[in-house]
Amino acid sequence: MRRLLLCLLFTVGCADAYLDAKIDALGPEDPSFEPSEIHRPGAPCVLCHSNYGGAEPTMAIGGTLFYEPADGEPYPVAGYTVRVVDSEGQTLDMVSNRCGNFFVTRDDFTPVYPMRAELLAPDPATPDKLLSNRAMASRISRDGSCGSCHAHPASSFSPGVVFVVPPAGSPPAPPQGCPPPNYAAQPNTKDPG
Repeated sequence: MRRLLLCLLFTVGCADAYLDAKIDALGPEDPSFEPSEIHRPGAPCVLCHSNYGGAEPTMAIGGTLFYEPADGEPYPVAGYTVRVVDSEGQTLDMVSNRCGNFFVTRDDFTPVYPMRAELLAPDPATPDKLLSNRAMASRISRDGSCGSCHAHPASSFSPGVVFVVPPAGSPPAPPQGCPPPNYAAQPNTKDPG
């Protein structure tokens, strides 16, 4: 009985109501798509893919890149590079997959915050060359989940999704065979409890 009580106290003592509420707010997995590198575009990846969330792999950084047309909903884009440089000068490039997602595992990269980030576009004329696209104005200081701050739609709490500006003004084609975006609830400063 004593052992059971200790296990129960340990389990309850490790729970985090705030993180649990954020994970619950994402809703269930889309049954049409198995959890993989393409699932949940737009979600705050590291929220679940962390020691606390328990999803594998454990990520250091994860997010989704979008194209935001003037007259429609944003959609994920493939082939753009996200470059991060941490406060110790470590540089890492991640390329968005066919559903716009990019990530790096904690085993492969352990950033030292704060970090800066920029987007690089593939050069249409020379595919091996990258063109500067956009730089993030502020530093990433607390969380490797881009979707934790970059929610849709933009608001006073969020700058909106991370979107690319296509080279030469030619919009990328919407992806095929990808799950619909799974945006996180708008970030805010209030504790859900």
